[in-house]
Amino acid sequence: KQLFVIHYGLNDYFQGKPIDNAADPYDAETYCGAIRSMIETLKKQRPEARILLIAPNAVTCFDAGSRILGENGAPLADYVDALLQVADAYHLAIQNDYRDVLPPENAERFLDGEVHPNEYGRYKIAKALAELITVQFP
Repeated sequence: KQLFVIHYGLNDYFQGKPIDNAADPYDAETYCGAIRSMIETLKKQRPEARILLIAPNAVTCFDAGSRILGENGAPLADYVDALLQVADAYHLAIQNDYRDVLPPENAERFLDGEVHPNEYGRYKIAKALAELITVQFP
């Protein structure tokens, strides 16, 4: 079976995209609307495929992701929480890099700069992903 892994969210935070649009849950100009649209498209195109989401990792810039960017933005943790809710609504497996793999309290250890994982961070993400796939998709 096919497995699609979608690692999604940091650019939306950096761009200050709105998290959701209550009037249109598939509004691609919002974080959750875009991910819902991706999920629905994958399900239609490949109904037998499985989907796994990965929440963004912590960052050290913009007050460790607590700063609200843009007029419609929110703290990075809110984007992570929203993705967890989408995963739950669609009954999808999710790897929470923000809280479980590269968390805010140790982010500088795992990053090359302020955003992108360093070699050790990439190893941690890959190891967690391999373990999750083994358990969720035997």
